[in-house]
Amino acid sequence: MKSTIIFCLALLLTSTSCPDKKKQEDTKSSPAQTQLNQKATPEKVVTNELQGFFLKNTYKQEENIKLLIIKDETEFGNLFGIGKTMTNTIVKPDFNTSTVAALVLKPSNIQTSIQIESATNESGILNTNFNVKTGEKQSFTSQPIYLFTFNKNVPAKQIQLLINGEKKEIQHLN
Repeated sequence: MKSTIIFCLALLLTSTSCPDKKKQEDTKSSPAQTQLNQKATPEKVVTNELQGFFLKNTYKQEENIKLLIIKDETEFGNLFGIGKTMTNTIVKPDFNTSTVAALVLKPSNIQTSIQIESATNESGILNTNFNVKTGEKQSFTSQPIYLFTFNKNVPAKQIQLLINGEKKEIQHLN
């Protein structure tokens, strides 16, 4: 009887002291599974609005919405003029450190405002979300633009345009 009790105690001790191999295997995950479980966290991207510029009337646009990526100072000068007044300060973009982009809407006689809501880099795609609001009818036609820059070192291969949360266009950044 004593030997049976000792045997049962020994069996009980060994079964509780050895970890369950199955449980260990379940909690381990492969590197591939770890990557799948980790979602890319969007990184906020700082943008700077360029003010005091207008789109030259030599630019013709057929689409309602267009995202322009401006590659250099010559292209910028061909597209945009300076709207200097006595009170504004014009800051020209530095193409060595910044990428220049413009959201351009089709000319309209409806008052339109464009504001950038957010810019985030997620998995190599720069998501730019704009809020576009329309107002009253104007007695003239204008072409709404939002001209902005962001750091050239942002690790994005594409820029995705979202208007009021709706995907509109994707452009490559090269």
